[in-house]
Amino acid sequence: MRHILWLLPVVAWLGACATTPDPVRDAEVEPLAVAAVRNDPGAHGGTRIRWGGSIVDIQNRADATVVEILSRPLKSTGAPEPDGGGQGRFRARVAGFLDPSDYSPGRWMTVVGQVTGSEKGLVGDFPYVFPLVDVEVYRLWRTREEIEPPPRPHYYDPWWGPWGPWYRPWWGYPYWW
Repeated sequence: MRHILWLLPVVAWLGACATTPDPVRDAEVEPLAVAAVRNDPGAHGGTRIRWGGSIVDIQNRADATVVEILSRPLKSTGAPEPDGGGQGRFRARVAGFLDPSDYSPGRWMTVVGQVTGSEKGLVGDFPYVFPLVDVEVYRLWRTREEIEPPPRPHYYDPWWGPWGPWYRPWWGYPYWW
């Protein structure tokens, strides 16, 4: 009986470690580049893709929200690479309303959906053909400021300072200067 009681917390701990599937990370998609669809949008209609990047513009229309995204390479988690170069722009059509204050320019977003064609538009004064994606699942990533840890405090513990009994200048830790 003691062995079974010991096993219950272990099973509960393992159950807590189980993760739920992430629809953006685990999506079954074609490895298709934005530039390939931009050059020939008709040939790739209906193809299921996962693209992401930084939001450039957002437009709320009567039936959907269209988000213009500067495409970037994706990590295995589906998050855009911050240092990856731009791979072209595309427009993602999301059913319903997205608040422009939450989906502001510069935020990172990944979408999973189907290529449905293209839209003509302008980037500055330059005419541009935007691949259009009907979004099934999307994810707005946290900003870098939310992820970075706070700065270390600048204080000295009197026990570890030069006047403390365990002062060893060759140790390095916890001296942060």
